[in-house]
Amino acid sequence: MKSKTLLLLSICLTIIVTAGFAQVPTFTAATISGDNSTISVTCSIGISNATGMAIDQGDLSLSVMGGVATISSFTVTHTAGNSSFTINLTLLGTPDGSEVITIKPKDGASIKNSGTTDY
Repeated sequence: MKSKTLLLLSICLTIIVTAGFAQVPTFTAATISGDNSTISVTCSIGISNATGMAIDQGDLSLSVMGGVATISSFTVTHTAGNSSFTINLTLLGTPDGSEVITIKPKDGASIKNSGTTDY
């Protein structure tokens, strides 16, 4: 049976940042691969985590609503300062196409404008 593509309809567009940054980064686009193994996310500007390093799974929260597939685990591929990153998914179950994935910063995580040295 051919798996259906997960729906990526819900992205939290506001990234948590420290007040005072000249440019506040936001998630601007996300695309899931045809085989449901990766999500490519684009931000408005280059980003990094609170320590100036690449963001990773410790900085993000993913949730699925609807459908039958769930996220077993995920990793993040990102280079500090880049405006895009990839989420590599491990799913449980076969997606039926009604799943909605929400991507947002994890509670307490700080994703910031990579050109800012203020923490």
